[in-house]
Amino acid sequence: MTKSSIPVEDLKSKLRTDILERRKLNSKAQQSVSESLICEIALLLEEVANAKILALYVSTEFEPGTEKLLRILKLRNKTILLPVLGESLTRGWARFSSREDLVVRKLGRPPEPSSLNLGEDMLKNADVLLIPALGVDTSGTRIGHGGGWYDRALLSKRDDVKIFALVFSNEVFDADVAPLPYESHDIKVDGYITEKGFTRIKN
Repeated sequence: MTKSSIPVEDLKSKLRTDILERRKLNSKAQQSVSESLICEIALLLEEVANAKILALYVSTEFEPGTEKLLRILKLRNKTILLPVLGESLTRGWARFSSREDLVVRKLGRPPEPSSLNLGEDMLKNADVLLIPALGVDTSGTRIGHGGGWYDRALLSKRDDVKIFALVFSNEVFDADVAPLPYESHDIKVDGYITEKGFTRIKN
């Protein structure tokens, strides 16, 4: 069977498994260094520096870390919106106040603010979006965990707002050589941040 004959969802599932297994090989020291570098790079971006309101996420184990970035952005008086998944992956956002305010509402989901769910339309107020990914290719195709939450949630953003994915450098794929599987509902990103730098995608 050729690669092109394999259903897209099967390709995505295999990629997710491979990437997640590879992430588990990263040591805590590597994770910490990557988090610091990604934070430094993100803070240098014009879109991040100029944003009054940002959409971000709380990293879980093995993901590119965001704790340091959340802390510094808060110290810079930025308003940070974090995902609130709700029941059946309903979409919403709430303001981040502190790490201590975060609660795990359901096993397997990332921590969320305990504050009021402001609804999915709150994303229209965000000036830049920094989102998680398991992989991204050089054309902007992103692969997530498979729930489709972000592909639905990102439909609420303003058209002029950029989406940047946070990934490790070994999770970037050359679209000319090994493009990630893509479906019509998949939302592409405008760039990606790794521990080695930032790449802006020209679509």
